[in-house]
Amino acid sequence: VVTTFLTALRMSDFIPPNFFTHMLIDEGAQAREPECIAPLCMANKNTRIVIVGDSKQVGPKLLVLGKIPVENGLGDSLLERLHVTYQKSGTTARKYAVTLRNNYRCHADLLKLSSDLFYEASLKP
Repeated sequence: VVTTFLTALRMSDFIPPNFFTHMLIDEGAQAREPECIAPLCMANKNTRIVIVGDSKQVGPKLLVLGKIPVENGLGDSLLERLHVTYQKSGTTARKYAVTLRNNYRCHADLLKLSSDLFYEASLKP
């Protein structure tokens, strides 16, 4: 099943419990946390969940308007929050947070610029 965040919330009324064995949430760093929670409502303790995204790209900070939502954490994505939590949890938890270094999508000169500016020169063409 492939769906949007909003449709996933509506699907939860029709999908039987224990239906999903795996979930992949794409653009997890760009979506607001409540949007990412919607599909997770259909997970259970045995569901394997993978959240992918790039927190160095445009994220919810630009989408969340108003002082109160930002003060209450809605300016951070679920992926960002989990990443910080994993970093504080020790080496066992950190092994589950993976950064992909190889880039096949852009010219080497463009990659070098963003790699130097945002990724501590760690990206490879």
